[in-house]
Amino acid sequence: MHTTLRFWSVVLALATLAAPVAAVAQEAQPDDLVNALNGVFGKHAGKRAAHAKGICIKGSFTPTLEAPALSKAPHFAGPVPIVGRFSQGGGDPAASDSEQDQVRGLALHFDLANGSTTDLVMISAPMFVAKTPEQFVALLKAVAPGPDGKQDADKIAAFFKANPESTRQSAWLKARPVPASYSSADYYGVHAFTLTNDKGEKHVVKWKVVPVKSEPGLSDEEAK
Repeated sequence: MHTTLRFWSVVLALATLAAPVAAVAQEAQPDDLVNALNGVFGKHAGKRAAHAKGICIKGSFTPTLEAPALSKAPHFAGPVPIVGRFSQGGGDPAASDSEQDQVRGLALHFDLANGSTTDLVMISAPMFVAKTPEQFVALLKAVAPGPDGKQDADKIAAFFKANPESTRQSAWLKARPVPASYSSADYYGVHAFTLTNDKGEKHVVKWKVVPVKSEPGLSDEEAK
């Protein structure tokens, strides 16, 4: 499968001041996250705990002529090969493609030659469901089914009451149709990055990948 992507960056117009983050008793560890994901989606041998369903791709990345003005990174100077993976959010490898409130993912691995590489991971929403790993683990634990296989509605309601920002991603996705394919969705890097060009000039950017040929999303009936 080969998909042509047009890659562009959006320079942030405003710098924002982040409120101090309250200290946490213990930082979430990788095992905490994997166990929490498995608690929601179950364990699937040989599969990832998150974005378990996906398809690998390979191709090339070609920067625009204006790209070197933003960054001195090698892949802004000329074409480089890439491998990547389209995926669906969640840990169920048999999940339906019609799930509207699950993000699609796009991970790209750039081969910069001489053994040097860089990666870019994006999702099909401009925000993530949690601000910190600890908050993400708490969300997963809140929605995980109990021993009886049922979710605790009170626990879920309490989490979202305490963390209203965690509702924004789902609301954003549900306001838009299901993508017709992985290659027809837009993908966002939800973090900001600072690019530096060879003159030492810096620009704060967010990544967005858009398809060269966009397709309308699926209607509810088509998604079925």
